[in-house]
Amino acid sequence: MNPPFRSSTATRRGITYLSGIIAAGLALATTAKAVNIPTQKGDTNRSGLNSTEPTLTPGNVNQTHFGKLFSKSVDGDIYSQPLYVQSVAIGGGTHNVVFVSTMNNTLYAFDADNGGAAAYWTKHLATAVPQGDVQCCCTDVQTVIGVNSTGVIDLSTNTWYVVDKQKNADSTYHLFLHAIDILTGNEKFSGPKEVTGSSGGVTFDPKLNNQRCSLLLQGGNIYFGCASHNDCGNYHGFVFGYSASTLAQVGVWVSTTSSGARGGVWMDGGGIIGDGTSLFLTTGNGNFNVNTGGTDAAMSAVRLNSTLARQDYFTPHNWSSLSGADLDLAGGGIMLIPGTQRMVAGGKPGTWHLINTASMGGFNSTTDSCIQTFMVTDTSDSLNHIHGGPSFFNNTLYVGGESDQLKAFSWNGSTINTTPASQTSFEAVTNSMPGWQHCVSSNGNSNGIVWTTRVFSGNANNATQPGIIHAFDATNLNTELWNSKQNAARDDFGNFAKNPPPTVANGKVYVPTFSNQLVVYGLLNVQQFEFESLTVLQQTSGVTWRTSPDVRFPGGGNAGFFDATAASQFVTFNVPNIAAGTYDVRVGVKEWNNKGQWQCAISRADTLGSPTNVGPVVDTYTANENFTEFDLGSWAPGTTSDKGMKFTVTGKNASSTGFGIALDYIKFIKQ
Repeated sequence: MNPPFRSSTATRRGITYLSGIIAAGLALATTAKAVNIPTQKGDTNRSGLNSTEPTLTPGNVNQTHFGKLFSKSVDGDIYSQPLYVQSVAIGGGTHNVVFVSTMNNTLYAFDADNGGAAAYWTKHLATAVPQGDVQCCCTDVQTVIGVNSTGVIDLSTNTWYVVDKQKNADSTYHLFLHAIDILTGNEKFSGPKEVTGSSGGVTFDPKLNNQRCSLLLQGGNIYFGCASHNDCGNYHGFVFGYSASTLAQVGVWVSTTSSGARGGVWMDGGGIIGDGTSLFLTTGNGNFNVNTGGTDAAMSAVRLNSTLARQDYFTPHNWSSLSGADLDLAGGGIMLIPGTQRMVAGGKPGTWHLINTASMGGFNSTTDSCIQTFMVTDTSDSLNHIHGGPSFFNNTLYVGGESDQLKAFSWNGSTINTTPASQTSFEAVTNSMPGWQHCVSSNGNSNGIVWTTRVFSGNANNATQPGIIHAFDATNLNTELWNSKQNAARDDFGNFAKNPPPTVANGKVYVPTFSNQLVVYGLLNVQQFEFESLTVLQQTSGVTWRTSPDVRFPGGGNAGFFDATAASQFVTFNVPNIAAGTYDVRVGVKEWNNKGQWQCAISRADTLGSPTNVGPVVDTYTANENFTEFDLGSWAPGTTSDKGMKFTVTGKNASSTGFGIALDYIKFIKQ
């Protein structure tokens, strides 16, 4: 049996938001749409937006109601963004799982909601590479180099693809692509597959090259790019493609040929963009001669096809001076503005380029041949690079460079307004890398929050530094909602993780760190009860209320079933010790083809007297079995006491074969 109280749990299942009137004339409670974060910044646009977050709002993310819930220990620095999959059949039940990889080449599958649970599995891939073996000028990485990029999860096959760097006992160096079963941690498809290849007269060097760029899944293939360590050696930028189902190589592209050099595919750990057909990426400092018939494409934004043949490009008019000053175009992440063919690319120059992906513009020696180029960061500081890629919400783009404010720029459907719509009232640490690493959560077009980490003090370029996470109102970045230093004794996460943004899913914020831990934040004042733990106070005579094991429920363990046979039948539960206040009430249920329609009512001051309806009638019929969290809306008890919670069957959908109710949990979120 599950415990009667948990601090919180996850939202269930994927359906569209529903409200209003259905054909039968019944209002439906709002349901929570499923959310998975299977790739870096959430989608192949790299938008950084989770628009299915109904729990966290500007109204409840504050010092009183929001903070650290728990942490999960890991064995090294986390350079990758945590990935999130809900309702995974694992650990003898159905659970939400967060997947974490470390530079020590270890993978973890953690329960996303239960801080006390051990990892479902861990897997150590191989011995990581000591940083001194490959870094020639500075300690950009402090310890070892292993899994240095964010992998990608194929939800259709439950496969997690990651790339690791290894040093064997014979002192040879290797890069491997792994296909990991997310349920067990076992290798799949006869993996791992060693990353090898050559193109343009250049052979890939697994010691010299650094796999930093996050992985892309598109068209049944896995794609990723490589650069170097510290610009060490005569390296070349590479992109590799492998079949997701067989791990057979499908393509190799090199940015600079044997007659040139460099052109690393860095993108600050951001991912290659996929629009369903083509791939888009940027390259760093090096040789460029595509405009004169050559194939060297450093300092460029590039479009590749599925077999990694170059189709188009854009190169800034001043690429040569930028390259000479080590101002990589690929110093930052990129984003495809959702629903458009417009890509935003920025990097160390501190500028953004708005590029038409259908016709990228090529090269013009006197002016940039893209739609827009403009300075984004404050040029008064010596460090004003852009590193983290843009995030997007409600026609607004967010960016935070080094030594600069976090800024919001408006998108009008054609161009970006070059004057910030809003910005934070303070800058990141002056003359410090790498700036702000961010994402956005919202509930559709409302309740937008920008979540961002940065260094709290010092320069993270060549040293580990303390970090901070902020939450800002997405409609006005001058409004800070919360940060982890306001109550540092409770909320501090330790050392800042360079490059990965936080992950927001189902009411929780997952923060990677360089303190050997994943830190999880959420609402502090949430009471949740499993229905099988509640006492039945009253029920219609002759109608069965039963509990039985059903591991398919997201909470696992037992579930409760009210086997109603007609309208007006009811069951009332005792919900213990609910304090006076205002709550958002949510109920986790199973929908299916034999389920009925019901009305929830809760007493305000006692257990049985005059319960008040909470929310509209809920229809739990669906043709296929689903697990759903219904948001019933606001409820405000006047006293602290046990409460009576009554479910009354009001009827059934014409397509349903029954009137039954299947209940998992009830959640009270203090407002």
